[in-house]
Amino acid sequence: MSVPAYAVDPDSVLKNVSDNVKWRRGIPNYGKATAFFNKHKTTNHKAGSLEDIVQNLVKNWEKEASHKTDPRQWDTVDLDNYQFSCNGMNKYNGTEMLTKGTYNALIGDTTYYNATTISFEDSHDAFRNALGDGFAWEVLEVFSGPPNVTFTWRHFGTMTHDFKCTGLSGIPYTGNQLIKW
Repeated sequence: MSVPAYAVDPDSVLKNVSDNVKWRRGIPNYGKATAFFNKHKTTNHKAGSLEDIVQNLVKNWEKEASHKTDPRQWDTVDLDNYQFSCNGMNKYNGTEMLTKGTYNALIGDTTYYNATTISFEDSHDAFRNALGDGFAWEVLEVFSGPPNVTFTWRHFGTMTHDFKCTGLSGIPYTGNQLIKW
């Protein structure tokens, strides 16, 4: 079975990039997050396993959804069929995700975090500044294979600075996800 580069390499969308790609602040540097991930991950998935493929896909999707400003340039999703929702909250298409922001879509409005009042940029700046050593992400377990992939994950980091935002629901952040292949 042949898989796309974004399913094999967690940084594929940052490599061999066309000059036409529209980046929010230039091509991002994930060096700190990768180093933190390698040091603190709790899993070690076999290369080419479904867990490894899902982990690489989501890491590349995050890079695109967080840093590419034109969803038509995302390689990791079928934009015509793409919807993002977490924990039964609102469903967002690619354009809406660019407005809302990945952290705001994941966390939503809670007692400790008000995604309605925090911009995409402010949310990313807050997490980037507070988690100065990187905010890593890993697949913990995959429960079902394609076409509907269900898995658990962990988003983790160390607070190195104050979190200057409307609040924080806690780190590490874990969840369940369903990807329809």
